[in-house]
Amino acid sequence: MNYEKFGREIKDVEKIEVLEKGPLRARIKVVKRYKDSKIVQHYTLYSYSKRLDIVSEIEWCERRTMLRAYFPMNILAPIVQYEIPYGIYWKPVHKNTSWEKTQFEIPAHRFIDLSQGDFGVSILNNGKYGHSIDENTIGITLLRSPLTPDYTADVGIHTFTYSILPHLGPLNESTIKEAEELNRPLYIMNLNEYKEEKSLLSWDKRNVILGALKKAEDEEGIILRFVEYLGKEEDVNIKFNISVRKIYETNLLEDTEKEISIENSNLKLHIRPFEIKTIKVIY
Repeated sequence: MNYEKFGREIKDVEKIEVLEKGPLRARIKVVKRYKDSKIVQHYTLYSYSKRLDIVSEIEWCERRTMLRAYFPMNILAPIVQYEIPYGIYWKPVHKNTSWEKTQFEIPAHRFIDLSQGDFGVSILNNGKYGHSIDENTIGITLLRSPLTPDYTADVGIHTFTYSILPHLGPLNESTIKEAEELNRPLYIMNLNEYKEEKSLLSWDKRNVILGALKKAEDEEGIILRFVEYLGKEEDVNIKFNISVRKIYETNLLEDTEKEISIENSNLKLHIRPFEIKTIKVIY
């Protein structure tokens, strides 16, 4: 896997333009060219967040050409951590063995993180999952344009976002929060039409996320699936804003295991490190 030796950096910049410089947001537009393709990127920084969003609009006309972004960092760490379904996994940053050399990409979901004891950097994305690590450099695959199974694969216009998030200390709740916000952005609604609109529930631990909210398969009620992400044992205080009659703990197949007591629409749920906790709410 020597593809990295044959790559070249895209340095052909057509334009750099400051689009916004306000109290809440600053935005710079960068336009690049690669052969017949055009790459437009908006570097956006908000006053209330450390996250730098790179919103990319690419008109891609190449075939059998991989487009990647690289992030060299001044970080000394033996492993890189990345999100997998309902959890976090890790791998060494070095390539000492033949087995490690063949793992040129890893399938990270919403974030990948490289951290040392006092600080770290997370790379977030909203739909680009191929990542690599080589010592202190993280790579992310943006486009591949293979010839098979579709000769025109990746040819066309693409819009996506990846982000750089520095943080203090090791991987923590800030990365999970920002990754959630990037992948589940707020939307605008007319509150005059929804005067009684309010949140369904809230809870007090940022390292615990809601992995699923759905109607129960075989019975009345709804299914909530909570997941602990950072390897901590927690007592999660959950507040319901609806009238709840009964709550049951179930397995992943939604088979009832036991009833859970609830007082004044408040539920205390004990969750172990990286545990998936499924409950059925009857209202």
